[in-house]
Amino acid sequence: MGYITRRTMLQLTILTLTGITAGLTAGYADVTQYTVQLPPAGGAYTFPGACIMSPVANCLEGGMVSDFAITNVTTTGSYPDYVTTVDVNAVYSAEVYTNNGGSPGTPIAPLSLTGTMAFTYSGYSSETPIGTFATQVTFDFSGIFNGNPSNTFVIEQNPMTPSTGTTTLGVVPSTSPTEYDVSSSLTINAEYDIRGLGPITAHPVTSGLISTPEPGYAAVGAALLFGMLGLASRRRRVQ
Repeated sequence: MGYITRRTMLQLTILTLTGITAGLTAGYADVTQYTVQLPPAGGAYTFPGACIMSPVANCLEGGMVSDFAITNVTTTGSYPDYVTTVDVNAVYSAEVYTNNGGSPGTPIAPLSLTGTMAFTYSGYSSETPIGTFATQVTFDFSGIFNGNPSNTFVIEQNPMTPSTGTTTLGVVPSTSPTEYDVSSSLTINAEYDIRGLGPITAHPVTSGLISTPEPGYAAVGAALLFGMLGLASRRRRVQ
């Protein structure tokens, strides 16, 4: 568990990520794909969780960024000094819990924020796709929680400290058609803004690339989890 720098009346505690959703394997794993596209469409990055002490006592847990949809690719320079920036639309998702003394308590509901990211790879281009590339990312996600317009969430890149790391793309031996293996690790420097009360800077958190579940798996799992909890709650009230 880490700590944050207080910049507003809000307080956050950065938590260690323990998974993406119920039933998914924890830890980082390479992504296998049939193209040299970066970031991999079938991949996701784990993301910092947070416990919010004020103005709402909630915790975000199991965060990830996924659903990368490329909107623009720009390559400058020449071999071996190519610099490629890939702009994508993406989705930040997490599960919201009650705040139990700085740790996640009872599940409340899923959270989904839409936004954009920019991945800049040094040395990578469509002409030289194989290797290990220094990587820098920026991001900006926003939305509301539980259908309440006043519960605004913003998660964005800390403008003072870049988020950097490495990405490796290699060829999987003896595959036909050719498969490519992608691994990546980033140090994320994020800011949180809850209800428009101002940014709070979080300590750096290591973010690793993982394979996304089958389409709809995470959403169905989360819906079943919260549905069962709601049913159990109603039964307790009836008894």
